[in-house]
Amino acid sequence: MQWGTVRMPGTFLTEDPVAVPDVVVTFVADQLDLVDTACLKAYAKRPQTAYEHAWAIRERLDYRDFAAAEPELRAYIGSRV
Repeated sequence: MQWGTVRMPGTFLTEDPVAVPDVVVTFVADQLDLVDTACLKAYAKRPQTAYEHAWAIRERLDYRDFAAAEPELRAYIGSRV
C-alpha cells in the first residue's frame, strides 16, 4: 500500500497506513495473489512499521522530500519559462 500511495497521490500514509478504500485493498491483494486481506489491519498495530517502510521505499527508489528537491525543481521550471 505504501508504495502505491506514494506513486499515485504522491504521499506516504504514515499516520494511518490502512486508510485506503476497500476497493484499493482488493485490487492490490488480487495483484499479489492474496486471499485474506485481514492482515492489513495488523499493519497499523506497530506505528513505526509504516515509517520504516516509507524510509525503505525512499531509499530504494531514490525519492526525497519535496523541500530537498524544491530548489532544483524551481531551476528546472525556470529554465523553461
